[in-house]
Amino acid sequence: GLPCITHAKKPFSRGIQACLSRFHRRPEECALVGDQIFTDTLGANCAGVYSILIPAIDNHTIWLKLRHLLELPFIFAARRRRL
Repeated sequence: GLPCITHAKKPFSRGIQACLSRFHRRPEECALVGDQIFTDTLGANCAGVYSILIPAIDNHTIWLKLRHLLELPFIFAARRRRL
């Protein structure tokens, strides 16, 4: 029952900008929670929105499993930068 923007086409910022407009928010007031670094995190960062990367809830296809495996080196590198 929560309002949302579907088919945001991340990492392009069009969907994120539509969400900001719809809810009358500035990027610095928002966060995008997602499980993919190359779509969710990259899209949020490009739009100036705080990004929160979470573990995947369900890798139900081989494509999603493969994508998450390919993202691991980038996730580990980002964690090392924060330390």
